[in-house]
Amino acid sequence: MIFSWFKIFKIPIVCVVVSSYLNFYDKREKKFKSHGDVKVRYLEPIETKGMSIDQVNQLLGEVQSRMQSEYDKLNEEIQLEKKYYDESLPVSYTDLA
Repeated sequence: MIFSWFKIFKIPIVCVVVSSYLNFYDKREKKFKSHGDVKVRYLEPIETKGMSIDQVNQLLGEVQSRMQSEYDKLNEEIQLEKKYYDESLPVSYTDLA
């Protein structure tokens, strides 16, 4: 749905990706520790001008792939072990369609 809005209003999609917070979050106690590292990065805007509604699903896959790749890079940069974030992706980006 939201991707259709970008198409209808002909505005670029600007994705913001945030690294995992699980390096300083205690799942059992459901609380954050006093310190930890999080990185935030925005991606290059993705133009929607000239796209047909049929191209929205393709766009969705492209956006999800770019965001996942950047998420993995950010977690490597903060030296987060992959075991922390493999099981914890908060939302499937395809749920946003």
